[in-house]
Amino acid sequence: MYYEYMNYWIGVIGTKQTQVRFQEGNELWFCLPRKASIGDEILLYQTKKVAKAMQGIFASYTVVRLDPEKQTLCKKYGIHEGALVYVDLLVRNKFRNTITLDMLKNNDQLKMMSFVRRNAQATSFNISESEYQTILEMGTR
Repeated sequence: MYYEYMNYWIGVIGTKQTQVRFQEGNELWFCLPRKASIGDEILLYQTKKVAKAMQGIFASYTVVRLDPEKQTLCKKYGIHEGALVYVDLLVRNKFRNTITLDMLKNNDQLKMMSFVRRNAQATSFNISESEYQTILEMGTR
């Protein structure tokens, strides 16, 4: 599928409830900023708080649907009410090994990303296509 303009994201899973939802794989949805659109690509990162030794970026997904009827599920995420939109996701790649924040910090191309500089302290981060591709390559090696 080709989209004229795509966004690339890193989404941060900071609650056990969200982590379990993705582990089970039956409810693949997330809340992204309003500029998200169908066809966007997202890498998901689970924090040390919820994942312990399995902390890191563990998979890539594609946004397949925006669902305004489920918008209320996004109210508890983010700092501004209504700033995030509910999106359904389709798994693209599950990584054999997680990509940790330390691995990103040690990569010359990735160490200056806002995700790294802010120590994964937000719900989501918009990243460039080249940053996305570099992380994807790290995960699929």
